[in-house]
Amino acid sequence: MLEFIAETAKALSLEDYRVLCTVGPSAGQTVFHLHWHLLGGAIWASGCRHWRWPRLRARSEMIKRIETELADAIRAHDELRRDTLRLMLASLRSAEKELLRRSRRRGASGAAA
Repeated sequence: MLEFIAETAKALSLEDYRVLCTVGPSAGQTVFHLHWHLLGGAIWASGCRHWRWPRLRARSEMIKRIETELADAIRAHDELRRDTLRLMLASLRSAEKELLRRSRRRGASGAAA
């Protein structure tokens, strides 16, 4: 996650930035899942640092990139899940055939006796 934050800061041309993660209602969290805030800094004439949200356009581009990456990851996960289910089904079919074969063999040996 920290690599992603550093890449995002670089993509937004932020040299100095603050990473904020609020956890729990008493800390002010209102959306209960892990999320990070990346604030870019600017130094005022007084020497104080003013933290601000990244430019809206850059954020929009970043959001589009993240949406694309998430969609790709979901598709890859779905393909992996389908492949796993196919393997499980093939394994079940194979086990079923083996059980039928054994059952027939037992039935044939019992009929011969």
